[in-house]
Amino acid sequence: MQTVSSRCSGSASTSRLAAARSTRGRTVQVVRAMHTGRTSSPTRETSPSMRSVREKKVLNGPCVINLRAKSRIDTPVNAVAGAALHAYMQESPSLFTELQMPLGGKLRSVDTAVGLYEITIPRMQLFDMWLAPKASARLKVDANKLVIGAEDCMLTGSHHVEQLGLNDRFNVDVAITFAGHHPDPAAQGRIISDGMIEVQVDIPPPFSFMPKPVLETTGNAALAGSLSILLNTFAQLLADEYHKWAKAPGRSA
Repeated sequence: MQTVSSRCSGSASTSRLAAARSTRGRTVQVVRAMHTGRTSSPTRETSPSMRSVREKKVLNGPCVINLRAKSRIDTPVNAVAGAALHAYMQESPSLFTELQMPLGGKLRSVDTAVGLYEITIPRMQLFDMWLAPKASARLKVDANKLVIGAEDCMLTGSHHVEQLGLNDRFNVDVAITFAGHHPDPAAQGRIISDGMIEVQVDIPPPFSFMPKPVLETTGNAALAGSLSILLNTFAQLLADEYHKWAKAPGRSA
């Protein structure tokens, strides 16, 4: 990548290196705070419009970074006699309407008939700003898997989102599945959650003057934390709702 005005480079002036060292210290604090739920108080939230995730923007600025988070979580589910977990997974999209997650995350039903939901990724704290990506998503069943696919997305967050024009500076890909495994009706079942989020961002000044490794390390840590919260919370919801479904009066086995 070519360096323009020393932006997003591995080398910098003495003052910029000092700022980078300070940033690294703040990065550790931010990541720790993110995992304990202690983040700085959010400023006013912006409300941009949605755009299709398939509308890939050509990002050719001097400081384009690529962030990626991938996770697999195994959630045990106590079996209920005569209630197959895979049968529940086939019905699950129509069984819940709203899920509140830590750090402002949310899953809200828009139209259960067509499996349309609005999902807000748990808040990510990045230095002095916070981001909460929001997307309209389709929930569909594929065999024993519940598949979430984002269709439209936007960034919400602190005033920096609008001030820095971040909605015109990013691309995102999301792939999330929840698979029910229950081979023995008498044994414990499991929900295997697989998630992957990729974000490409054209970093604007003043953040673009930070070393690229610092930006990517901070961004990947924040993204991984948000994905983990999303998968754990959603899988636990599925497990809890499975038991309600299994014990509901009049349910056919």
